[in-house]
Amino acid sequence: RLKHASGSSSSSSSRETWPNKASRTADGAISPARLTQLVSSCESLTELHNLIKQHLNQMQQISICAAYKALVRLSAQTARNQRSSSSFGDSSNSDGSSNEDGVALMVMQQLCGKMQSQMRVSRPWDLAQAAWACSKVHYRDGSFLNAIADQAQRRAPILLPRDISQLASAFARMEYKHPQLAQLLLQQAVVKAQDFEPWSLVHTAWALHMLGVDCKGLLLAVVQHLPGKCDRLQPLDVATLLWLMADQGFYNQALLDQIAKAATATISKYAPEQLSQTLISFAGLGFCNADMVAAAAQLVEGQMQHYSPKQVAHSTFAMVKLDHASLALLDAAATAFLQKPESFSPQMLCMLCWAHLLSQQQQQECNRVQEAFVLQLIQQVSLQLPKFAADQLASIVRGLYRISGRFASSSQIQSAVQHATADVHAHLPPKLQGMATPVLAQLVRTLANRLQYTAGATRRYTSKPATTSSSSSSEQAQGDLLQQQAQQQPDMLVLLQQCGREWLSATRQNNMTVQQASAVATALNAAGLFELAAAADEVHRCVKQRVLGAHTSLAGSEEQQQHVLNSLDVLNSNSGFAAEVDAHASSSSSGSNSRSVANRG
Repeated sequence: RLKHASGSSSSSSSRETWPNKASRTADGAISPARLTQLVSSCESLTELHNLIKQHLNQMQQISICAAYKALVRLSAQTARNQRSSSSFGDSSNSDGSSNEDGVALMVMQQLCGKMQSQMRVSRPWDLAQAAWACSKVHYRDGSFLNAIADQAQRRAPILLPRDISQLASAFARMEYKHPQLAQLLLQQAVVKAQDFEPWSLVHTAWALHMLGVDCKGLLLAVVQHLPGKCDRLQPLDVATLLWLMADQGFYNQALLDQIAKAATATISKYAPEQLSQTLISFAGLGFCNADMVAAAAQLVEGQMQHYSPKQVAHSTFAMVKLDHASLALLDAAATAFLQKPESFSPQMLCMLCWAHLLSQQQQQECNRVQEAFVLQLIQQVSLQLPKFAADQLASIVRGLYRISGRFASSSQIQSAVQHATADVHAHLPPKLQGMATPVLAQLVRTLANRLQYTAGATRRYTSKPATTSSSSSSEQAQGDLLQQQAQQQPDMLVLLQQCGREWLSATRQNNMTVQQASAVATALNAAGLFELAAAADEVHRCVKQRVLGAHTSLAGSEEQQQHVLNSLDVLNSNSGFAAEVDAHASSSSSGSNSRSVANRG
């Protein structure tokens, strides 16, 4: 009669309420296999919630994992529906969406509570699935995640590569750092590296790096096991690996050669985000493959109009650093920038500025696109100055000085630079304490050189014979500009003093190169700040003695000592990312990140 009463109804509620006889155990409870099947076939969060609420006490690890998968699937489906509704301007679903979010949270709390009570009998894969679900639905419960970490550590010998990768990726996505678990996963990944799929090993290394672990040991394992398998990596895998190598300062010529060869063959498959990230990472590593760069240039120049602001800045700067600075590239970047200049952040403005300045396209007269680009760039710098970080301010002021020299024939650009540099100078003093020591040293040298240049140009102009009213308007404009620059010199000298004092203060906490200390002392002396120059010279002497003391076995004659110092300075100066750009070229920024590449699912 029950079977007949249900008739032709095929709804999920009928299946849940009247499971067939074979689905029940001897005591009348629903069987684990049937419960898992019902959980997996749920079509809404509400249906899943009701089912779990009814059968929570009977749920075992297999049905709990099935419920996690169903929850992630249904949550993603709900999110897509909400986006579709909002795109059509339908605001009536706002209450419904909040209700769905509340149901998803209740389901997650029920599942995690039940699993935590059974966690001692959980398999490693169960733990990995639970962590994965937490990361997908943004359920960041500290006690539950700590319980997963503790149980995973107890099961370390039987963790499989998929378990290691899933756990590391989930904790990295949630930015939940558990140092003991991260170290354990690193050790297990290194030991079992040969059993990983190439892409999985790459993303495991990325995840562990995001959790604050020094993963150079795992990168060494990548170098050992990846050669010959690079063609099996997808564009996202390549972009992730290169970003990680650049961020860690990990350089391996043989591996990079293979990656570049594989990337050249599949460059057309790279999405803009993946291509820009790949290029900026190659540039950060100082590695250039001519074939790969030529293939990438065709894509970048042809598709730049479809790139996001970040992709425009990264790809343009990277291509210039990789010795490809064609006029087509610069014009494409300028055109893309002019379409939405307000969308470019301070970091992106710095990168575009230096990409154009470092290019080899030294034109006698800038074309209209380039002039419009420079003027709009300067305007955006002035508008966004409060958003600039300390190192970015130091970088852009150097860029503005270079623009002034590069476009000397354009009175409009010269006037814009003059006003922008005055604004930057006013914003610099409060930011000096936040600057890195090498950036401060570079800023000291830049300001000192600018003071000398302005003083020399003013002397040359005033030493000319007096001109009549027939003097050209360009000469008059040049005279007015030099007069304005001369009026700013006292303020610049005060700023240089502040930079010099801050550099001397920073030297107490930071190590530096002999070359840096010598350059600062020379710059301060040339600017007439003799007391600060003497103090910087004393720092130079102390650093020189310290370095030589650490390499006494190499230091013999004075000539040999100088050779040691020069060699060490070269190593130190090459360890950073792009000597011409202080702080804006690194994604970590990113790092800070706002991660530049997402982990593979």
